[in-house]
Amino acid sequence: MAYKAYYKFNPIVTDFSGNGKTLTNVNTVVQSPGIEGMAADFSLNNINKALRYSGDFGVPFNSSFTINCFVKMLSQPATNTGKEIVFLSHESNGGSVTYLRYYDETSVKKIRVTRYTPSNGQYADVNIALTLTTDKWFMLSVTGDSNYLKLFVNAAEKGSTSNLLTAGGIGSYNQGITIAAQYVNSSYSLFLSAAIDEVIIDSSVWSIARIKNEFSRQRGFF
Repeated sequence: MAYKAYYKFNPIVTDFSGNGKTLTNVNTVVQSPGIEGMAADFSLNNINKALRYSGDFGVPFNSSFTINCFVKMLSQPATNTGKEIVFLSHESNGGSVTYLRYYDETSVKKIRVTRYTPSNGQYADVNIALTLTTDKWFMLSVTGDSNYLKLFVNAAEKGSTSNLLTAGGIGSYNQGITIAAQYVNSSYSLFLSAAIDEVIIDSSVWSIARIKNEFSRQRGFF
């Protein structure tokens, strides 16, 4: 399977896709038991820990893609705060981003996936109310292309949107993959307090059968 990036977190920074997208370990992210072997553990009260690859990871903003990952919350976001699970910057000029976020809106927990290019305001968004229960593993999957986005939780589709998107213009974002935080203007924020495992970035749209197969391999954790 020709993934663009694949992180098993054992070793914690290694890219198992074979593409050499080695992560930088920001403020000593450690390991804890995961879905397969070890997971990246961002601590109970994460205020500064993240993993980041800076560079081209081969998924243009207006192309087909899949993000798949396993998340176990260690603590919940405070009221009216957001926490980043995976944050992607697509272009060499930094103009377009995709992010998968868990957040609290007036005490309602939600998952949000957004594709956005700031220069022309093009925007696609899926936003669902769902609590990621503390100390329980969830598989989150996002698929899309230039016309739509879909969000799956434990291989069940939870939301979708259709909105034509094209590559963006000049913005202030930086290119790369960031896990458990947002990275904008050389600064980290929105730190997630969770364990994360099996992060896959793919340049194809996974079918529902492929997503269900990935989930069924790990059913002992759910």
